[in-house]
Amino acid sequence: MANAKTVPSTAMTADRALTSLAPPVTVPASAIAHRAYELYIARAHAHGHDVDDWLEAERELQTSLASRLDQLADDGDPNFP
Repeated sequence: MANAKTVPSTAMTADRALTSLAPPVTVPASAIAHRAYELYIARAHAHGHDVDDWLEAERELQTSLASRLDQLADDGDPNFP
């Protein structure tokens, strides 16, 4: 059988390209833990979703912070590095 090459989907490739263009945003673990706990509470204390809650909280906070940084850069804030 001939070697089959796997070609990533266009959506996956585009998503990776956008992610690689964005600068890394570091969110403190304490903020992630707090948001993950809020997600746990919102789910009526259902156990077994701790990793999902952590990853979702991290994604939300990174997106929010990156958006805020973009907004500050676009506004020409003199305090923005």
